[in-house]
Amino acid sequence: MEEAMRRTEGKHSNDYMMKFKFLMLLSFLLVGNLLHAQEDIYHVTCAQEVNLKSKYFSFVRKIWVKLPAAYNAMDAQDYDVTYVFDAQTTPYFEMACAYPTFLSNGWSSEGIVVGICSPQDTEYNRREDFLPDDSLTHSAFRHRKGYSDSLMHFVKEELMPYIRSHYRTTERNLAIGHSLGASFLLQCFLKNNIFDDYFLFSPNLAFSRNMLADGFINHSFDKTSRHYFFFSDAAEEKTQGWERWQAPREEVYSFIDSKTLPNGIVCRHRSYPESEHFTSFPLALQDAYKDYFAYREAKDSQAEGDVFTKRIEVIVDNPTDEVYISGNQSSLGNWDAGKVRLSHVNDSVRAIDVKVQLPAQFKFTRGTWESEAFPENAIGGINLRIDNKSKTTYRYRVSAWADR
Repeated sequence: MEEAMRRTEGKHSNDYMMKFKFLMLLSFLLVGNLLHAQEDIYHVTCAQEVNLKSKYFSFVRKIWVKLPAAYNAMDAQDYDVTYVFDAQTTPYFEMACAYPTFLSNGWSSEGIVVGICSPQDTEYNRREDFLPDDSLTHSAFRHRKGYSDSLMHFVKEELMPYIRSHYRTTERNLAIGHSLGASFLLQCFLKNNIFDDYFLFSPNLAFSRNMLADGFINHSFDKTSRHYFFFSDAAEEKTQGWERWQAPREEVYSFIDSKTLPNGIVCRHRSYPESEHFTSFPLALQDAYKDYFAYREAKDSQAEGDVFTKRIEVIVDNPTDEVYISGNQSSLGNWDAGKVRLSHVNDSVRAIDVKVQLPAQFKFTRGTWESEAFPENAIGGINLRIDNKSKTTYRYRVSAWADR
């Protein structure tokens, strides 16, 4: 096992860090120039545009879908999904797409990124999308109605099923929101438990008489659930009119620091007192991703929960090759490179039907770690992963081995 773990460790080069610093500079420039733009900014490089009709809204919802590099070629690979709100302001979405590429540390950080756009007209915009429909909202926001419940239904009942049916996804998802977008995500968790993990950047916890702060502090966390939360702030209380944000935020942070939460609930918080409300976003995003990837790598190393039967097939070039599977649970040999052998189906196919818990992590060898396989149609150099309950068959193509 130690040898397998050693082989998955990533290393950062000086060139890598220079690229990251360049991205940070570019991110600040984008934020400074685009976040306050008034016109519709609908141009996202290399992203698919999807327009979804909804029974909950009278308008068609614009969605961006960014697929990982080589998605079509990596047909044995399933991907986590990240949902980014406020994607009508494209730097939010573009930074969420770009950062994982520069922050990977051995765990597979590539994923599908979905951007949810809010309309930008005077009658209906992001405020209507993210606010609840209650009397306190009406009085605080000049009698404007909130549609957060409708947006939750759209995401859970229409958008997420669409993504799962059209793309190869795992069972895990992450949601990213800023300001009122982050406030909306807290509503998603407290009312519908829609997402698995949350980045909550500078949320407004003060509206509706601290409703969200009180709801989070008094929430009955499911002891069997597994959630990750990252809260951030940027000294919003220093801005005139936003002083009331401080008290509920500090109450939430105090709760996170002092309350013993169930083992599956991980909460982080970080402040950026020298940054403004918007310019803190790239800094918080970087820190959240880095911590999240470390969290996922540690958590996903141990499979748990229900058992699923999967058929795993490996296509090889040499008809005499034996193929072994080695992974993170007893049915996969507990990282013994020569313990679990696949059966010969024919000269080119080796296969095994195996019962696994998710996420299953594994590699293929010819019996030793020196003969590790590098599949053509899955991300190589790190552990292969299966984390999809409904998909039953995975087929890998191998033509390269570490010792050949």
